[in-house]
This record gives sequence, structure tokens and C-alpha cells, in this order.
Amino acid sequence: MKKHRPVKLRRILTPLCLGAALMLIRPPAPGAQEASGAVKEASGAAQEASGTAQEASGAAQEASGTAGEWFAKGLEAFRHRKIDESSAYFLEAARRDPAHAEYQLYLAVSHHQAGRLADAEQAYSASLSLGADPGTVLLRRGNLRWSMGDTSGARRDYTAVIDTGGASAPSALLNRANMQLNLGLYEPVIEDYGQYLALVPDAPDRNIIERILALLNSEIEAERSAEARRLAEEAKKAEEEQRRRALMAEVLDSLKEVGEDTTSISAGSENLREGFEVSDLED
Repeated sequence: MKKHRPVKLRRILTPLCLGAALMLIRPPAPGAQEASGAVKEASGAAQEASGTAQEASGAAQEASGTAGEWFAKGLEAFRHRKIDESSAYFLEAARRDPAHAEYQLYLAVSHHQAGRLADAEQAYSASLSLGADPGTVLLRRGNLRWSMGDTSGARRDYTAVIDTGGASAPSALLNRANMQLNLGLYEPVIEDYGQYLALVPDAPDRNIIERILALLNSEIEAERSAEARRLAEEAKKAEEEQRRRALMAEVLDSLKEVGEDTTSISAGSENLREGFEVSDLED
């Protein structure tokens, strides 16, 4: 199976608008290398496709042939974009040889293409447990989970691929960066885009990514400046409050000293009066 190429970023229509970048980045389409058919988005179409696949699977089980022969039929149907038919063939191949990882992987990709996302996730996981290449499977399952809204699961899958450092690592870096950009996690995005460009210096979308990086750095700098201003204002208010409290304490101390002086003078006056007699005043 061919390796999954990194998802390409579409051109940003408004270079100075980060929102444009957010709107244009979407989860990578499944099976970009194997087929160019679009994923069915409407639930009704997906249910109809599932019914067709089940009917084809039932007919397949009644027929004879080895697992390899059914898998070959699935590949042929897949090449001709007959996704539901290929799913039935891959399913039958996997039923006849449950320990074959490649059968489960192609079954997962065909389910993914047809919009049967839960079935696709189950088949991806099965192929992984059977020994399929982790880089290939986890990258695709990460893309699937992102499209399902399971960003935590997608991040785990992408991170596992990145940590292995295999051929799929650049794709996982780019996809994780794109996903986190949609989530507004700007600092991790900058790190991932930077690593991606370091691994793929001649990336076809390098100019677009560098423009996004410039926007993100500008956004982060603005946030840091705003935070610095907020902290400075809080420090100023705290300093003013401290000065107010110190002044109040000083005033209270002064009033206390005035009270003590008054008491001292009163006490001295009593001593002076003791030196006079009433008769002296009468004279």
C-alpha cells in the first residue's frame, strides 16, 4: 500500500485573516492515494450504501474462493471506485482469513470512504492488533477520528506516529498541526509546523505554512502584550492599595501620639495645681 501523503493546505484567500485559515483546513480525506471518490456525507446515502454492502457480503458468503481471491476482487472493485462492492469483498476475505492484517486495513479504508465511520474505526483497530504497519494505520485512524470529532483520540494516534519517527511522521505532524489550529491551540501548532518544515524543507505548502506561522506568532505576541498590560495594571493597583494602607496606618499612629501628648499635659497640670492654696488666690 502506498504511503499517505501529507494533507495539503488550501490557499488562504485573505492572508491577514487567521479565520480564513481555520475555515479552510479540514480532516484529510480517506484513501487519497488509492481512490479519489468522495466520502458520502448524507446519512441516508450512507445507510443505503451499508445495505448494498451487506447484500453483496451475503452473496459473497454463498460463493466459493480463497481469501486471497476475494481480496483481489476487492482491490479491482476499489480501483474502479466501486467502494461498497469492494467493502463486501474485503469483508469476505477477512472472514475467510481473520488473521490477515491487510484485509482488515483495506476493509477499514473502504468503510472510511463510504462514510461508515464506526465500522472503519473498528477495522483499523483490528488491522493494528493483527500487526499492520502502525504508522500507516494510526495515521489513517487519526484522520478518521478527527473527522468524527474525536480530537483527543486523533491527537493520540498522530502523536504515536510522530514518536516512532517513521515515514508517516511528517504527515502526522502536519495533520496534528492542522487539527490543533482549528482548536485554537496556537503554541503547539507553531511547534508542529516548525518540525514539519524541518523534516520536509521542500514542502509544496511551505509558503502558506510560513504565512500561517507569521499570523500565529503575531496573535500570540498580541495576547502576551495584553497579558503584560493586565499584570502591570494589577501591580499598580496593588501598589496604590499598599500606599493607601501605609498612609492610613501613619494617620492612626499620629492620632495615637496626639492622644498620648494630651494625657501627659493633663498630668503635669495636676502637679502644678498642688502648689497653690485657695487662700493665696483670695489674697
